[in-house]
Amino acid sequence: MKMDNELLLQKQLQRERQRREEAEKLLEIKSLELYETNRQLQLTLDEKSLDIQRMNKELSSSLQYTSDELVENIGMLNEYKKAIDASTIVSMADINGDIIYVNDAFVTISGYSREELIGSPHSIIRHPDSSPEVFKEMWATLLAKKPWHGSLKNLSKNKEVYYVDTTINPVLSSKGKIKKFIAMRQDITELIHLNETLENRIFDELKKNAEKSEYLLRQSRLAQMGEMISMIAHQWRQPLTSISSISATLSLDILLDAYNKEFFQERIESIAAITQHLSSTIDDFRNFYKSNKKATTTTIQDIVEGCLKIIGKTLEGKSICIEHLNLETPIKITTYENELKQVIINILKNAEDVFSEKNQQDAKIWISCENRGDHAVLGIEDNAGGIPEDILPKIFDPYFSTKHEKDGTGLGLYMSKTIIEEHCKGKISVHNTDRGAKFIIILPSSLEV
Repeated sequence: MKMDNELLLQKQLQRERQRREEAEKLLEIKSLELYETNRQLQLTLDEKSLDIQRMNKELSSSLQYTSDELVENIGMLNEYKKAIDASTIVSMADINGDIIYVNDAFVTISGYSREELIGSPHSIIRHPDSSPEVFKEMWATLLAKKPWHGSLKNLSKNKEVYYVDTTINPVLSSKGKIKKFIAMRQDITELIHLNETLENRIFDELKKNAEKSEYLLRQSRLAQMGEMISMIAHQWRQPLTSISSISATLSLDILLDAYNKEFFQERIESIAAITQHLSSTIDDFRNFYKSNKKATTTTIQDIVEGCLKIIGKTLEGKSICIEHLNLETPIKITTYENELKQVIINILKNAEDVFSEKNQQDAKIWISCENRGDHAVLGIEDNAGGIPEDILPKIFDPYFSTKHEKDGTGLGLYMSKTIIEEHCKGKISVHNTDRGAKFIIILPSSLEV
């Protein structure tokens, strides 16, 4: 019995020893695992610590840069403010329009002290001549949260008038409501006075130019008058010769006592017809030189025909052929008829002079007309070979002439351009064709005077 108990006790001790050994092994394993975990944790902690140090360093550097940049930006803003204050009149107003801030420039130009301005409405500097409609429109724009821009006439404390170019912007809160208004202005008083002076000077110069143009027009017409007298002499030469011949025949019949009543009646009627023709010629020239400043309604065809009544015989006498193109249908225009005739006759006379200089045998002039709705286009072309390209751009210049000094004033085409473009509100141009020079005159169908 005793033996059995001892064996049982030994077995129990052996099992207990095994369990302890297993526990110790397990403890050793767990200790190793815990050590490894602690080691990994320490490594991770060291890495995070380095990251935090690096981040702290970067953040510190970034904060320093931002701080420096902020200081620099504040400095720049201060410089901008100085520049604005030196060149711009600035004020701020509350929602009611009462002044809450003014800069030194505002104080200086208004003549009021800062204390007088703060709390006062902006109308303190408004000129009594200012239109209420301007300020009504201004407030409508600003209360719609839009900027307003315009020029305003103001009155300083010492009653001096000044003008400002003004821009007003509403300042909004984060909720989109108007908090205040900021106004920036530029003093344009000197510019306004300069414009007024300039307008007066321009008016004076325009008046002088008009007087000069009128003088040159009269001078040009006087220059043409000598040519017209020559044309009259040419047109009258043959009729006067006819009258002289008829008169001599009748005188001879009387001397020979060969009076024939029927023959005498025919000859007297011939003299009357010739006299009527001469009278008609005088009327044509007199009408041409009438100083008529009133625009009349006529046709291009009538104007061309009127010109040919004056210069046609001269051209015919020099074997210059006139051919009409597209002149069958009358084209009505309202214009200064006599001045337009002066231009056409001047162009025809220039062509005649060129033909004479070249002693051209097949001289020909084409006159055409075209209706372009609200404009009429008159073309005059010759076959004299054209204008040299080097002088073509200059022919409308004043006192420029291709003729000999004794033959030309250089005013003809210059005044033609003045008449067409300034008086008749049209355009005149010239270009060379295969045959010669072609003048184009474009005239409005209805002249607004």
